[in-house]
Amino acid sequence: MSRPVTHAQSDTGRMSLIIDLRLKVFVLAAVLLITAVLGAW
Repeated sequence: MSRPVTHAQSDTGRMSLIIDLRLKVFVLAAVLLITAVLGAW
């Protein structure tokens, strides 16, 4: 019973890591876009 639990935990951990990376990239892109727009203004 312990094996599937650890497997699910590792899977969710990977998913959260991927989501975290995507979020960071999205935030970085948004900041760059905002700075570019402000610079253009």
